[in-house]
Order: sequence, then structure tokens, then C-alpha cells
Amino acid sequence: MLIGDIDALDLANKINPNSNGAIGHVGRARGHALSIGILALLCATAADDDERLSHAADLIRVRDLYIESVREAARLGAARIGDRVREERAIVHDFAARIAELPLDGRLDRDAAAALAQTAREAVLPAIYSIVSTYQTLEMEDLQASIDRLADKAKIVDRLLSEIERIARLIGFISINASVEAARTGGVAGRAFQFIAEEVRNLARQTSDMLEQTRERLKQDHVPRGAVPPAITLGGDAQEGSGSRSRPG
Repeated sequence: MLIGDIDALDLANKINPNSNGAIGHVGRARGHALSIGILALLCATAADDDERLSHAADLIRVRDLYIESVREAARLGAARIGDRVREERAIVHDFAARIAELPLDGRLDRDAAAALAQTAREAVLPAIYSIVSTYQTLEMEDLQASIDRLADKAKIVDRLLSEIERIARLIGFISINASVEAARTGGVAGRAFQFIAEEVRNLARQTSDMLEQTRERLKQDHVPRGAVPPAITLGGDAQEGSGSRSRPG
């Protein structure tokens, strides 16, 4: 493995590189950084000029992709991430400045290429994982705040339902009184009272049924305060699988 930290590898698998947000650009920069190190070594060990120029073309292309990804990540995420992980962000940007000076023809000695690959593997990748972890923390905090707000609203709804239930019981009592009055009065007036009593009773029954249905639905949708859904993928849609190999390009 390039990095032996299992937590870092697990975090890497949660990056969605297809996202157009800051986290997606950071994820793409991760793959580009590794590819740059590999291509630099290929340029330095090429058997002839044609092979070196072929690798150099790929190296320059991936270099430009890395620089663009870093630039877009900074543009989209600077305000969100603030002053956090300042040192790690400096590492990522310094690497961009370093590779911007790569020769177009790929003429690199082996020591320079090995140093570039080592920096990508041992400095840039851990820095990217730290930045991703920070984004993950911020997204989880936002999600938790949203869940807490929903829980507060659910409590308000529950109190309103309890009040409606109380009113429904009162309506039921009114229907009983109307039935008693209908029986006592008799005649046309009694039948009118009886009709009113039946309508009021139906209203109370319908209200109780609706309350029960609403409570059952709320129970199904209820998320306890402090609970967080278990599977969250950073930067967009969920991904399947445990990750992918980084390849040049």
C-alpha cells in the first residue's frame, strides 16, 4: 500500500471524484498527484527520446489537471473551510507550484523524479486526506444541525396534535350532549338535535382517525436527536465498492 493508514484509506474510498463541488476536485487532485509521481519516474527511466516524450505529454496533461483541480477546490471551498488545515493546504498548493516548473520535454533525472514521487506519496496525499476529513466533519456538523432542527419541529407538531386531540374529545362530548338533548326534546326539534349530534360525532371520529394516521406517519419518519444516517458519501452520490486504483490520467 502507498499509505499504511487504514483510516486514511477508508476516508479515500468515501470521496466521490465525480462531484463538481470542492470535495470532488480535492478527490481528483489525489489521483492526479499519484499519477504525476509515476509519470515523472517513467520519464526519468525512459529507454529513448520517443518513449520519454510520450510520457512527458501525459505528465504535462495530468499536471495541468492537478493544478486546475487545486484551483477549483480553493475557489469553491475556501470560504467553507476557513483557516482550518492551513499547513495541509499549503503543501497541496506548493506541490502545484513545484510541478508547474516541470520541463515540457520530460527531461528529469532519476533523483528529481524519485523526490517528486516521494513528495506526492508522503506529503501531498496525507495532506489531501486531512483536508477531506475536515470537509467531512463540516458536512456532518451541518447534517446534525439539520436533524436537530427537524427534531425540534417534530416536538412542536406533536404538541399541536395533542391539542387537536383534546379538541376532538370536546367535540365528542358535545355530540353526546346533543344526543341527550335530542332525546329529551323529541319531535321535529329533537330530530334536528339528533342530526346535529350525528354530524358532530362523525366529525370527532374523522378527526381522531386523522390524528392516528398522522402520528403513525410521524413515527415512521422520526429521527432521534443526535442520530446520523450511517452511510454518507462526501461530495455527492453514494459510491459502491471499496475504492479504485489510481492510474495515470
